[in-house]
Amino acid sequence: MLTSLECSRNEFFVAAIREHLRPLLNTMVEKDTLQSIGACWIAVSRLIMSLVVPDAPVDPAVVKTCSFDRMRYHEKSLRTQIRLHHELEMLLTGNADNELTRFLKPQLQNVSEQLAKVPNFPNRNDVSRLHLFWSEVLQFQKNIIPSKKVEGLLDALINGNEDASFRERVTQESLTGFYQRLDSVYPEFADISILLKLAVLYMQFGLRLVVQSEISPSLPTSPSATLVSSLLAFPSVASCSRIFKSSKAIRSSDTTAISQILLTLAALSMERSLGTESEHHLNMVDEAYDQAMRLWLIDRAKETHELETSNTLYRRSKLDHEAVTDAEIEEAEFLELFPTYEDALENDSTHISHGKPRPAHLVQGVDMVLLVDIHHDLISQRPSPLSVVQARFDTLRSTVIQLLVTYSPESLPQTLDQSSVHFQISLLHGSLSQLDNDRSSMRSPYNFYKDENIVELRGSADVVSALKQRLEVISQEWPDQMVLKHLIERCDAILMLRSNTPVAKVLSAIEQLLVHTEDWEMYANRENTIKMHRDALIRLIVEWRRMELSCWQTLLDSQATLFAEEISQWWFRLYDALVRGSLSAAEQQCSGDRQSLSHYIETLIPLLDSFVTSSPLGQFAARIKLLGSFEKYVAIIGTEKPSSHSTMERVRRILNMTHHYYDLFSDRLEKRLMDQKAELEKEVKKFVKLASWKDINVQALKESAQRTHHQLYKIIKKWRDVLRQPVASHLQPWTAGALETRSLSMDTLSELHLSVSLPDTSATEAQSSVTFPSYLLHLERTLLRYEALIEQQLRPCIGSCSAQIVDDIAVEIITTSNELASTSIPSKLGASREKLRKGLLVRKRKALADMLKELKRMGLASNVKPDILRQNMDQRWIREQPIMPIIPQSEFMLQKGEIYFVKLSGFLPALRASLSDHHSDLNTRELHRGSMFLESGFSMAVDLRSR
Repeated sequence: MLTSLECSRNEFFVAAIREHLRPLLNTMVEKDTLQSIGACWIAVSRLIMSLVVPDAPVDPAVVKTCSFDRMRYHEKSLRTQIRLHHELEMLLTGNADNELTRFLKPQLQNVSEQLAKVPNFPNRNDVSRLHLFWSEVLQFQKNIIPSKKVEGLLDALINGNEDASFRERVTQESLTGFYQRLDSVYPEFADISILLKLAVLYMQFGLRLVVQSEISPSLPTSPSATLVSSLLAFPSVASCSRIFKSSKAIRSSDTTAISQILLTLAALSMERSLGTESEHHLNMVDEAYDQAMRLWLIDRAKETHELETSNTLYRRSKLDHEAVTDAEIEEAEFLELFPTYEDALENDSTHISHGKPRPAHLVQGVDMVLLVDIHHDLISQRPSPLSVVQARFDTLRSTVIQLLVTYSPESLPQTLDQSSVHFQISLLHGSLSQLDNDRSSMRSPYNFYKDENIVELRGSADVVSALKQRLEVISQEWPDQMVLKHLIERCDAILMLRSNTPVAKVLSAIEQLLVHTEDWEMYANRENTIKMHRDALIRLIVEWRRMELSCWQTLLDSQATLFAEEISQWWFRLYDALVRGSLSAAEQQCSGDRQSLSHYIETLIPLLDSFVTSSPLGQFAARIKLLGSFEKYVAIIGTEKPSSHSTMERVRRILNMTHHYYDLFSDRLEKRLMDQKAELEKEVKKFVKLASWKDINVQALKESAQRTHHQLYKIIKKWRDVLRQPVASHLQPWTAGALETRSLSMDTLSELHLSVSLPDTSATEAQSSVTFPSYLLHLERTLLRYEALIEQQLRPCIGSCSAQIVDDIAVEIITTSNELASTSIPSKLGASREKLRKGLLVRKRKALADMLKELKRMGLASNVKPDILRQNMDQRWIREQPIMPIIPQSEFMLQKGEIYFVKLSGFLPALRASLSDHHSDLNTRELHRGSMFLESGFSMAVDLRSR
């Protein structure tokens, strides 16, 4: 970064960097991180000072003002000349302008445009005052913060001299006094002093950072203290490093085990996003995954034990006669989607437990979703943006710190307040940014009934506060009126709601407040009315109801996201089967059972198929993505751990084949899902259009919203039914697509270009005693012969053995079958329809016969050996075929070939099953013959592909 700054074209800027930044940074390379950062801020302060303070007392505003005064004078002169020439031309010819005025007008317009862009510079004419200002600045720079004095103070602070702290405080007071003097004594030079004040602040901040680094924190005496010191490290990347470096030592009992595992994984994810991951990255990921897996298995064991206990004959008799009906279930789901918050104004005091909460499971559903998100970021080639990764890491840090501070404050170090200054500032910055961040305008779907919206609540607080102030004024005249006291209490209750309260809850509270204001308003007169504040409440309610209306369109997206997140529990099952199970089978094979791994992989294939085929429509894309992530993960394990390379390579091939096969259906299923979603979205938009929010009657607005809620709930139920649709019936073979109908251009070989600059070897040979061969001495002639060899012998040889004819035949078969399949016979033809049907059948049978003849002529066998048939039917053998490397020059050829291979691997079982139950138009003998041709060709293609 500093090197790039030194490449600037401004020589004064480069000189200042080399004078102030470069020497100081070179001496701080081996220092503490905080000391280095403080030294950087001090160096930047000195850099700004050197660039801002001139050698002579100059006012930049006066320089600019003189330049613009000259332009104003020039503008005035042009206007005078144009006016004089205009009057002269009128006297002589009667015309309004001439060549000279037309020449002067563009110049006047150009000058006027430049003057219109002139900023408003301060007008300072007191030269003596300017000299006094700069002389005081120079005296401060030479006497208070000279380079030697600052460097000496910095060395004293780093070396821990006794008087260093006192000298730092004196310097800080001098800097503060100079900062205040610039504002109080020289306010007219604010445009100049702002940079000087910035340099002063940088200097103060840098000195405080160096002092802060010298405060020796007490050594952590407990796991909680060790964990807190790692969490509060500055900057965030240092916190990441310390978290996973000391992950084994910070197993604190004051936090949940899964939270510490997620924190370690989030730290690794952030390091990967920053590009600073270490060589032990995979080992730490494996360890964290294994720990999370053990916690999940403990939960499953507990569930199994509880189920067995509940089914035993000796269980306690505890009958539950209150069965939950479907109506009650629907009512609970409805209230979960559209809560009414009728008790919004009731006492919301939560009972704070003195003990740490004990969750029912060690791994909660939220933890599973978070683990899957981090897993994708750790494995994917395109992880989430750095801002998302950092926000997730900061949230986990804040959660763990909050748990430690709440439930075990006695175990924390005494220097917590000092060491957490940076973390406190980041929390404060995040809270301040939320105040200006409109949550409803963010990209993620905004839930009006559950999510926070601080901007809207801040506006409502102003309205309620104004009403409360008016009520307090009225209550001074009517102190005995209980209605006023009750209204003030309700205003206080609304103002006491937390800032993360959903808008829907505050809306319910304000509606109730508005209803209760009628108790006073119906008897109020002109002097003690609150009508203006009631109108403000009504406007707020109407505005929020319209916001609720705009948020309805995201309900389907939020429901789809929640439904897709339910697959997070499958991560543990896949990890257990693909990684732990495979490695365990490999260990058994090393122990003597030679077929244990092969037998295990055979059981793994139907498990993976079941994982995909049992998927509902709304989770298909998420399951395919999860399969792809595990394919990359096992590939990384095989690369980083040579001992498990062969095992992980076999698992990776199976995952690759399974993923690619089922991914062929992704576009069709995604289109099916989007089509059904579009129909439901039309219904939602109709309700949005029909909903009337123009009525200022609050009760009517509320009833209209509730009626629409029930209609929306019906649509959401339909959408949930769509998401739950099984996909097994849609994972069936289909005809070739557009990619297979495109012919390959294999005969067009890339041209050879050998036009390179050749060195002159004659001079080299003359200077050297070594004798070069003739083909090296005459490189140009050698390259010409090489090019002729390629063009005359190699290229014709390759062209004669081209596979273009094979691709042409495949494309012809596909296009012909698609054409015959798309041919339809009109139903209005009557008697001639049967004749056309028979003619079409003859065409189809002839096309099949011609294809079989061509396949036989190509050398495919109609009688395939049983070993080959058995091999083609072996799913383990097929899915363990090598993965084809991607070559950019032949990407389309490989893509088309891989689609053929993947489709045939999945569709051959369906073809074999059709031999016993096929269409009557087909001859069984010909169908069997064609199937054998295909089996023969498939075995040949797989053999060539593997080589």
